[in-house]
Amino acid sequence: EVTSQSLVSHILLIQQENESADAYAARVASVSQRLSEGEALSELASEVSDDVGSSAFGGALGYTDGTAFPESMEEAIAALAVGETSGPVETEAGIHFIRVDERTAGEGANEEQLRRDLRESLQTAAAQRALLLDVETVRDIAFNAPDLIAAAQAVGGIVQRSQPFDRDQGEGLFANSRVREAAFSEDVFDNGNNSDVVELADNRFVVVRVAERLPARQRIFAEVAEQVEEIMRASLIEEGLAGLQQRAALQLAQGSSLEMVASSENLEWRVELGATRTNTLLPRAVRDAAFAMPTIDDQHLELVALDSGQWALIQLARTVPGQLQTLAEIDQRELSRQIGGDYQQRAWAEYLQTLKADSDIVIR
Repeated sequence: EVTSQSLVSHILLIQQENESADAYAARVASVSQRLSEGEALSELASEVSDDVGSSAFGGALGYTDGTAFPESMEEAIAALAVGETSGPVETEAGIHFIRVDERTAGEGANEEQLRRDLRESLQTAAAQRALLLDVETVRDIAFNAPDLIAAAQAVGGIVQRSQPFDRDQGEGLFANSRVREAAFSEDVFDNGNNSDVVELADNRFVVVRVAERLPARQRIFAEVAEQVEEIMRASLIEEGLAGLQQRAALQLAQGSSLEMVASSENLEWRVELGATRTNTLLPRAVRDAAFAMPTIDDQHLELVALDSGQWALIQLARTVPGQLQTLAEIDQRELSRQIGGDYQQRAWAEYLQTLKADSDIVIR
């Protein structure tokens, strides 16, 4: 079986709340006329389309195999030749003008592969159900049991004994704070009962019981010297950075520039003009933080840790909205390819879901 894949673009016109029917019809007629006079749909989409998600990319919607879009759109797409633009097409979203940019034939769903996928999906679901039943069995048995042996034997589990650990740190399984909290809970630590089932990552579950309580003791300094040193170092760094940020913010509020702040604090200062998300001159941490900062507050400063162990104090001075036309042609093609791929994956997933929903499944 061969399924046709069509790469499409569109212009979408949506009737606004305060827009009369006549005004909306006039907008539709205007776009229709401009297209008939030879204006490029991609350029017109950037100007007039109400679909914000696609208008920045010349109206590009990606691929469809005939199931990705509403029925009226798919009917229009099927009737169009490559490069041809439709007249007004109505859906619940509004009025569309659609162009087929490319059409390729791809192989349809492989029946044997679908069978394998369905089988694996059903097996996974069955295993998940069996696991949850085992968890409930362990929970029921461990609730009143004097130990963990019976609960483990009931589900083919094992009982293991840990190395000593405390409330703040442990090794292996007990490096997990939730497991330590369960072990030191009043019901387990003080009353000697089994814990409730604790769910961990990767479908792992554990029940804990205190085998031995070791008396509390004061650690000698040699045991904790490294931790104390690390804590003190982190505290001093945090205090120093907080002070720097406060002083810098105060100087900016008083009219100083960030360059003047850097000079007064004896710090390295640099300015990056025209930085973009793909700029390779900025450290990644600085770039990511800058593009997440508020765009209307040049008094806002952001502290960022660098991979080198140093810190950067960032001020976002000005932003310029991105334009598709400013991208290199190769970047535009790559962006279009990514968008098309996303739409194609979604259409394929919906297609498989439809096949699964319409299939007769027998579990043996």
